[in-house]
Amino acid sequence: MYIVEVTETSPIISHAQDLENATSGPTTNSTAGQSNQSSESTSPIGSLIIDHAGGGFTSLQTDNDNKTWIATGNWDLVSQPSNANQSNSSSVIFNATINMRGTDNSGDHEHKISEFKLTGSSIGSTEEGSVIVFNGTAAIETDVGLYTDVPVSIKIYDQGPAIVSIDTQTNEIKPQWIPRGGTIGVLIDERVQDHFGKTPVYGNVKRE
Repeated sequence: MYIVEVTETSPIISHAQDLENATSGPTTNSTAGQSNQSSESTSPIGSLIIDHAGGGFTSLQTDNDNKTWIATGNWDLVSQPSNANQSNSSSVIFNATINMRGTDNSGDHEHKISEFKLTGSSIGSTEEGSVIVFNGTAAIETDVGLYTDVPVSIKIYDQGPAIVSIDTQTNEIKPQWIPRGGTIGVLIDERVQDHFGKTPVYGNVKRE
């Protein structure tokens, strides 16, 4: 369902519903490792504009040796579909720093996620708000070396709706999402799962 507002001086604005997992996650686990606790409507997104989204990580990860790690850090995301028309450019830029320390205060180390390349995305809705999924590959810098082309799935739940504006002069459609506060789950492929375990690294989405 869309609520459409029309004025004489403004473009048409449609307040869209949230987003979800129209595409699968990087592993056989559910996308971003989250189960659907409420019904979600989904559709693919190809040109969603996100000027900036960001937040922090606060998560517990259990590795293959059954050791529990406290994961903290920060992340930033920008989506500019116009960049995809440029060579060697991705429409979605995602960077993250994840600091990990054992619950016994041992093994403090840092990871970085960069060079994200989008392979699929979706937008859906729940009663709680928008659900946005970006699937792709990224470079993962760990304490034991650099992994490249690692499948990564980013799943965001947020209170802010996706807004679709239509320029009445050019008929150009510009879907946009502005964060209003929510959660993020970043699921990283099993080739570096000994660092992050089998569950997503969870964090928050700051209100912009």
